[in-house]
Amino acid sequence: MMKSGLYEPVPTCWCYNQDDPVFNPATSASASYIVVPCGSPACDALLLNDRRCHAGKCGYKVNYADGSYTKGTLMLEALTFGQMRIQNMAMGCGHNNQGSFNVIAGLLGLGGGRMSFVNQIPKTGGAFSYCLPSYSILSPGWLRFGRGLGGAFPVGVAWASLVYNPRALNFYYVGLLGLGVGVLAYPYLKTFFG
Repeated sequence: MMKSGLYEPVPTCWCYNQDDPVFNPATSASASYIVVPCGSPACDALLLNDRRCHAGKCGYKVNYADGSYTKGTLMLEALTFGQMRIQNMAMGCGHNNQGSFNVIAGLLGLGGGRMSFVNQIPKTGGAFSYCLPSYSILSPGWLRFGRGLGGAFPVGVAWASLVYNPRALNFYYVGLLGLGVGVLAYPYLKTFFG
């Protein structure tokens, strides 16, 4: 499941029943785990409507279009992918996760905002591609970050330039130039798409 944040529940959470064990940062062996304080640059990078502060800790609440939501504490952690180690990757540690997450133990944020997982990884240029099957289908998929990083892409793969919308940073937009059906091409009609 992919949404717009990376969050893992902790033991004192009001959560759905997940397949994997609950992650508890207080008892983990991580030496790089840091709780983000309020007023820090990482906390300030959260969208204002998503940011909550409690007892000096940076909290968040993210609502999704289907009514699902996650609330928790923002943290920094070091992540390793092959030979690449990323220090201070911002992620959420959910305490109250409700909605259509099924049995998924975490969310991976691929939105367009600054706190997106893909925008925190160096050398990707914010680019990624994926082919992910449904959680219930037992077949492999793939997720690649960057243009061409992590293996060759199939012949015919094209990259679309995205349109930036300062009022909705986490969403992706493409410019519409026209419509085509089969060999018939229709010019872009601004009156239809205003």
